[in-house]
Amino acid sequence: MLTICLLIQKPCIIVNPANATDYSICVKVKDEHGVIAKKFFSVSVAEDISKAYIAEVFRLTNEERAKAGLPALKQDANLMKAAAQRAVETSEVFEHTRPDGSSWYTILREYNINYWGAAENIAYGYRTPEMVMNGWMNSSGHKANILNESMTHIGIGFYEKNGAKYWVQEFAYIPY
Repeated sequence: MLTICLLIQKPCIIVNPANATDYSICVKVKDEHGVIAKKFFSVSVAEDISKAYIAEVFRLTNEERAKAGLPALKQDANLMKAAAQRAVETSEVFEHTRPDGSSWYTILREYNINYWGAAENIAYGYRTPEMVMNGWMNSSGHKANILNESMTHIGIGFYEKNGAKYWVQEFAYIPY
C-alpha cells in the first residue's frame, strides 16, 4: 500500500503511479482562512503487465531463433488464446495434462487451430520474461521446442495467481 498526500491548489491533478498497486490518497484542501480539510481515497491501479511480458517473451524467443539462423515465429490469434487458457490451467495443474485429464494439445482443437505439428513449453515461478527464457534455454527439451525449425507460429500465455507467475509457449506448424 502506497500513500500519496496532495495539497490541492488547482482543481485537477493527475497522478501517474509508477506501479500497479493499491494507493491511499490523502487530499488536503486549505480554505482562505488557512483551515485544512482532509479526505482519504483508496484507488486500485491495475496495470496489465501480462501484455508487456508476452511481448517480451515473443521478442526473446525470436531473438534466440535468429541467433540459430532460424526464421522468426509469427503470432497466431487463436494460438495466443489457447496459450492464455493453458497459462490459467497450469496454475491449477502444472503438467502437460489439462485439469480435465486430457492432453495439452486438445486445446488446439478447441481453438480451431489447423496444425501439422505442435509443442508446448510451460514454466512457473520465474519473475521476468528474461528469467523464464533463460530457464527454457537451459533445458534441452524446452530449447529444442524454441529452436524447432519446422515450427512457424507461436502463442504465448502468462497468468499470475497468488503471486506465482505461470508462463506458456504453444508452438505450431501451421501450413498457411
